[in-house]
Amino acid sequence: MGNSLQSASITELNDTPEIPKKIGVRFPLILLNLVIYLFAFALAYLIKKQAIVYDQNYASYLLIYISAWAVGGLFSGKFRFRTYMSFGACLSKCYISLLFSLGIVAFYLSETASLSISRLFVVGSLFLAFTIEVGYYSLKSRRTISKSVRRKRNISYITIILDLILLTWVLFFMYDKKIDYTNFNENQAILLAGTFISWLLAGAITHQFEVYSKDTNIWNAISVQLKFYLLFIALMSFIVYILQINDYYRMIYLTAIIIFSAWSFILMFFLYIHKLPEKTDDVTTDFLHAFEIKVPELKRNRGTEYSGKYSVNTYKTERHTVSERLENIYLKKSPAIFSFLAKNLNLDSFELEKVSVLSSRDPSNITVFPPEYLELFFNLHALNDLRRINEYFIDVNERLRDGGIYAGNFEPIRYRYERFRNKYPFILANTFYLFDFLWKRAAPKLPFIKKIYFAITNGTDRALSLAEGLGRLYFCGFEILDLRVIDSKCFFIAKKVGEPSTDQNPSFSPLIKMKRHGKNGKEIFVYKLRTMHPFSEYLQEFVYTYNNLDEGGKFRDDFRITKWGAFLRKHWLDELPMIVNFLKRDLKLVGVRPLSRQYLSLYDTEFAQRRMKYKPGLIPPYYADMPKTINEIMASEKKYLDEYDKHKFRTDVKYFFKSVNNIVFKKERSK
Repeated sequence: MGNSLQSASITELNDTPEIPKKIGVRFPLILLNLVIYLFAFALAYLIKKQAIVYDQNYASYLLIYISAWAVGGLFSGKFRFRTYMSFGACLSKCYISLLFSLGIVAFYLSETASLSISRLFVVGSLFLAFTIEVGYYSLKSRRTISKSVRRKRNISYITIILDLILLTWVLFFMYDKKIDYTNFNENQAILLAGTFISWLLAGAITHQFEVYSKDTNIWNAISVQLKFYLLFIALMSFIVYILQINDYYRMIYLTAIIIFSAWSFILMFFLYIHKLPEKTDDVTTDFLHAFEIKVPELKRNRGTEYSGKYSVNTYKTERHTVSERLENIYLKKSPAIFSFLAKNLNLDSFELEKVSVLSSRDPSNITVFPPEYLELFFNLHALNDLRRINEYFIDVNERLRDGGIYAGNFEPIRYRYERFRNKYPFILANTFYLFDFLWKRAAPKLPFIKKIYFAITNGTDRALSLAEGLGRLYFCGFEILDLRVIDSKCFFIAKKVGEPSTDQNPSFSPLIKMKRHGKNGKEIFVYKLRTMHPFSEYLQEFVYTYNNLDEGGKFRDDFRITKWGAFLRKHWLDELPMIVNFLKRDLKLVGVRPLSRQYLSLYDTEFAQRRMKYKPGLIPPYYADMPKTINEIMASEKKYLDEYDKHKFRTDVKYFFKSVNNIVFKKERSK
């Protein structure tokens, strides 16, 4: 399914030299390195004992020595040398391995009283092994290892300062609460200085304080953090071992270092998430800002209306090549999808070389085509796996000719819930779906949390509402020709009718403001609680065309309204923020409803001009009369204005108490 009807060749844009592939663990290298360490151990032992004699303590220590060598080699990556690696990189891996090994040995010997090993022997044997292997790589570098290429590293000084403050605070707390300052001696001073030196050395070795690049993913960042803390703890274990700090102070100090590492990891994780690029076309939530819901102004070139199947060209191809390939090759196992296309499109009117069918989430599969080239583009891969859906739609729009067709699919949340219900028992299904909704629907909309979500998931398997999926298409210059649900996915056929919108990214803010006509045509912003899915404002024409108006002058079966939005509307709660407009004196307590330009265009021209002479109200006549149709709404407002012209105060009091009676006592509800 990943092939296109057109075979396109991708031209290389530059002559970037090929980077050698990463070489895995090399067992001959491990064996050679083990021999070096065993030789160093034997040589140090011979120097220590001045003879070849058996010592049970040193024989037991040999197992610890080899284990420390293995762990240090794995953490440093010493067993994964590449032939193109510089001598500096080799040296770096060797001394990182040495420091890890020293820390592991020191930690074990400090916690085990059964072994009595000379500290000079411990340090000397490991440093001797380090010297031998460095000498080996120095000789080898003359033949196979390339010269070092220095890379400019950007240091985050804010990160260094914050981490240093955190370390200082933990150490101060430790001395203040656990260690009496009267016990501060020469060893304590050396230990304290060694702590800051070890912290700085570990950070320099692991590049802990470098600025994250755009290509750094969350797992690489976590890997750097863990290496830094483990190396820091290893160095501190070695210093504690060398200074022979007693058990009580040793445990307090190492516990403090572990506590610092945990808090520092949390701090660095938040800094990493904060520095992630903001570039995402997913909607954002700003709880402290009322986002303006604008009337979409899209330049559309609809061309001539059509009935029946849509044709992109006025002529027909001589052979039914496109139709045959779709039916017999690309959609052979999906006859329902082919039937959906064939029902709405005259496939014979598309040129073969200007048709592309694929199944991929890779944006490069569409960007390889020149602008305004394709007549039909069909991606069978669900949009839920795309991180930047709008950018993808815009790329498709640019590659399609005017009137070109884009077909695709996505899984709306309503069918996502059904998938859980069909797979699990009722209680489990609802529990799993709740967590799925919070993580894959709510998390991408929340400040900061969305960065964590995209860092971990890269936007795959995102939960999309039907309104958001279709609204994004209209936002990006498409018009829906038809929809069909196939295998719990919404398949769409969209026609390019214009350029993408230049509006700012729509918001999912709970508080919104909408431009309305006030008294004498003055534009005012009316505040409300949002009750619709993101991008719903771009579907007004679509919903009106297919659903028309229901009782009360609202859209019938409006799928754009969320479940909690329906609850807010039903209990009139979505209009509570309009009290702000009342306090700002944009609205009076009782009056005609403030209307948008589109809705006002449905009114009689004469009456529309008349009602604009009055200040709109917080409580409209609608609540008193509860009209069912647009004509009844106009009649209700005419009746109110006629009475208001005669007796202003009495009319408002009458309509106020009548509205309260309908809402509170008669339980009248909005839709």
